[in-house]
Amino acid sequence: MNGKDRKTEFSKVIWEITDKLRNSEDLNGALSDSLEIIIKTLDSEAGTIWLLDKGEDRLFPEINVGPVDITGLTIENGQGIAGTVVKTSESIIVEDAQSDERFTRSVDDESGFVTKSIICVPLKNSFETLGCIQIINKKGGGLYDREDLSLCEQVASLAAIAIDEKGLITDRREDKKVIISLRNVIKEFPSGESVSRVLKGINLDIYENESIAIVGESGSGKSVLTKTFAGMLDANGFIPEGSIIYADDELSVTKVKLTA
Repeated sequence: MNGKDRKTEFSKVIWEITDKLRNSEDLNGALSDSLEIIIKTLDSEAGTIWLLDKGEDRLFPEINVGPVDITGLTIENGQGIAGTVVKTSESIIVEDAQSDERFTRSVDDESGFVTKSIICVPLKNSFETLGCIQIINKKGGGLYDREDLSLCEQVASLAAIAIDEKGLITDRREDKKVIISLRNVIKEFPSGESVSRVLKGINLDIYENESIAIVGESGSGKSVLTKTFAGMLDANGFIPEGSIIYADDELSVTKVKLTA
């Protein structure tokens, strides 16, 4: 596609997204549709709209499109690419995520998905940064450029205006109490002269009166995660790292070196 055709396509995308955000009675649905349009237009694999919970100073994935389910995941404001963008309110293009020191690999390690290239832009109004829009992996090994970034920034501005005007119904269940909160929990087992990492940076909130299901293949870490909830931190040679918060009590877990 030449530069003129690309500019025309991007202009049509902006008008389409503007119409959706202005006229839809379901803002959440309109934002989800808009994210899918950006992903398709930029020929990408995945995308997420992260929103900032100012009370906890953490980001949560309000809308996610792609092969990996990150429901329940939260990240600290300032952590990773998304957290960096929200903290600084500055857009980022990452050509090689795996070599970028700001990139957090826990989701990739857990899911097997490989993050390669990223565009991330702040979602902000005139007063504050609300979150960010993150687009991941241009297909075919291509790299994002300044025009791609400009498109995402324009959409982020439109989304922030729509959120200001209409409000956004989130699924944070702020009226419910968090009874167990895991932050970057890592578990490893001794395996010969090395270690086998079973839990790879788990972040999870469990709410009062909430039922959850832990599913996965044999050996994927279901029992280890359950034992973590139960506080069985020193059993079977666990080498833990991270923190676990039970209601208002925090149990900090410091990584222990494996000795022969």
